[in-house]
Amino acid sequence: DAGAVYLIPGPITDGVFDVEELAIASIYGEELDRAGTHVVGGHDLDGDGAPDLVVGARRAAAHIGNETGAVSLWFGEPRGELSELDADGFLYGDKRWDRFGDVTLVSSDVTGDGAADILVGAPYYDPSDTVRNAGAVYIFPGPFSAETLYADADAALVLEGEDSEDLVGRFMKTG
Repeated sequence: DAGAVYLIPGPITDGVFDVEELAIASIYGEELDRAGTHVVGGHDLDGDGAPDLVVGARRAAAHIGNETGAVSLWFGEPRGELSELDADGFLYGDKRWDRFGDVTLVSSDVTGDGAADILVGAPYYDPSDTVRNAGAVYIFPGPFSAETLYADADAALVLEGEDSEDLVGRFMKTG
């Protein structure tokens, strides 16, 4: 339940492989975090021209508690055996049970400032005591640096579901 992400350089040919032997980096989650729930790579997040990596951990307890969720940011190409806590930057959910990071996307530019942005789904977000699992999508504007950002304080925009079980942020796609 900790989860893991294996970074494997291509191209990969037909056959059966041991992923751990092929990986140039192995990123392991903390207990019950489910690191690697969603992984996005290939976008430059910090403005240095090199592709970076985003790793969602929807059940991370982060700084609050059960299944708050977190997203780790890896600038450049990680190497070796690493913990998700070794990441260069973090985005943290703010509410227990939201599963922030269940789905994570990188868009070339949602906010119109010319930098790549990160969209993070929290499908089990509750906007009130009477509306359950309405969900939310948090939009964080780039560029990013080695910092920690929080959903409520640092997101440029939050899109919330209106009704119970809307599960906004459970499925997302950029085009």
